[in-house]
Amino acid sequence: SLAFHSGFNGAQNFATGIQDLVTAGAKAITDDIGYFDEPVFNDGVIAKAAEAANAQGVFYTSAAGNNANHAYLASYNGVAATVGGITGQFQDITGTGNPLQTFTLAPGVTTTISFTWDAAYLEGGGTGNYVVPNSFIAQVTAANGIALSTPAVFTMTPNEANVIVQFKNDGSFGTNNFAFSFNLASGPAPTKVYWQSEDDGGPGDPMALGEGAFTTVGHVNGTGVVAMWAVNYQTPNEVESVSALGGPIPILFDGNGVRLATPEIRNEPIVAAPDNVQTSFFAVQDNTGAFRFQGTSAATPHVAAAAALLLQQQPTAMPAQVTQYLVTNALNLNDPTHAG
Repeated sequence: SLAFHSGFNGAQNFATGIQDLVTAGAKAITDDIGYFDEPVFNDGVIAKAAEAANAQGVFYTSAAGNNANHAYLASYNGVAATVGGITGQFQDITGTGNPLQTFTLAPGVTTTISFTWDAAYLEGGGTGNYVVPNSFIAQVTAANGIALSTPAVFTMTPNEANVIVQFKNDGSFGTNNFAFSFNLASGPAPTKVYWQSEDDGGPGDPMALGEGAFTTVGHVNGTGVVAMWAVNYQTPNEVESVSALGGPIPILFDGNGVRLATPEIRNEPIVAAPDNVQTSFFAVQDNTGAFRFQGTSAATPHVAAAAALLLQQQPTAMPAQVTQYLVTNALNLNDPTHAG
């Protein structure tokens, strides 16, 4: 039997929905949704719900995403500068006193990045250890740090260590060359900063200076959750190029938001599954007129279905046993940057 719960009504509703499915008797749960403000360095409300489901004996799998290695991760290194008319301490992008992270964007293209730093927080905000003690301002300027004709300045999401930067090159700037900058506006300096491009395999990757970090973030990294890469069903030994780059991923805070003495390293994704499969109506039509569903969203339900079949054979099997069976019996991937 099947059950469904929407994941598009906010992070807390998503988390509640996971438990509702468990209560309804679900034994294998799958999703392909991530929120731009899910924490990178600690478990958020969705991750905690997925982990709770796993602890209750439910196999949980989630799409790793389709942002390849379109991300930036670095230790925080402050440099005094003035960028776009704002004077203060900025992230030194290159380690040489440079606050400008240059990128190129074609006319008509929008880039969206989710910038964060290592302060524990929950989606929607929190109390106690989840109160964010610092804030950042992100900017998009010309590549030389001069403010654009229409300044692009972005502030943190309330009560979250997160800044969503959405910028479109509307063709009026006289250039396709821009720069991000990240100003520590208040509070103590963090130790790490990170951003991910939210292009989902589209043209919005800014191809910025210093890109190349993991993009498997949020609840897909939850303990026991099986994050998913995609492989074209016709070439099952090769990971799709858009599949999110995985770990090792440093988790810096425990389940109560307390900084760990030693980071917990999580390695995701776990396995890969087919995409480019035929559907009755959804996604892109090929040259025969058939609809083809591409990306990790297409791959993930295959693994949930495989888990359901395994559980049909062994109803008492625990999620870790199902996961180990899938890993043990998976094909090898001809890709030194991925495993599974």
